[in-house]
Amino acid sequence: MKRTLISTLLFLLLTSACQKKVVKRVSFTPENPIWGEEFEVSYSPQEVKASTRIFLVGKLYFNGYDSSFVTEMSPSDSLYKATFSIPKNSLLLRLKFIFDNGKEDVKDGYGWLLPVMESEEVVASGALRILGEIYQKGSGWLPGNKEKAQEIFKKALKKDPNDPLLVADYWWVVLSEKGSVEDSNKIRKLAQEFSKKEDPNFLKAAITLYRILGDTTN
Repeated sequence: MKRTLISTLLFLLLTSACQKKVVKRVSFTPENPIWGEEFEVSYSPQEVKASTRIFLVGKLYFNGYDSSFVTEMSPSDSLYKATFSIPKNSLLLRLKFIFDNGKEDVKDGYGWLLPVMESEEVVASGALRILGEIYQKGSGWLPGNKEKAQEIFKKALKKDPNDPLLVADYWWVVLSEKGSVEDSNKIRKLAQEFSKKEDPNFLKAAITLYRILGDTTN
């Protein structure tokens, strides 16, 4: 009888533990930011006072520029929440959290990096390029991760093979890692082709490609 009672109690304790809701450190609703829609960020900090103020610091990347914002998060039970709209033509959302004592939560040093969606199923053209550029350049004290950047650029090229800025970014990484004479010739040919276009993105990409040749052949 005693053994049965103990087994029943253990079963109830295990069942109760399994039913406890697991709260993620950071969660988003919807899962990815979408043009023109509201985006909610929920943050579950560890061991903070009820009076603690937490600010969400964000940066939205567009083609050729970025825009930063700061908003105070609202406490809700054990979570802090903030909601804002995602502007059309934005490409990437970057987030971090700052406490009122100056402490920062920047995840792995890069913060939370979220490619923006044009719709629920379509990633904004240029989003992966911006993501790759961030890993290419590094962040704060973190050096660039060229291997990660190249991986992202390859994936992005499958989606936007005709994006000249993306092509230039990809070849920058390739030539800086293990570029060959053949690669240099390809880059020179691309630069010549791009420089004949009237589109400013092609001209910008051409300048980047010529810089690659100058930086790696001197």
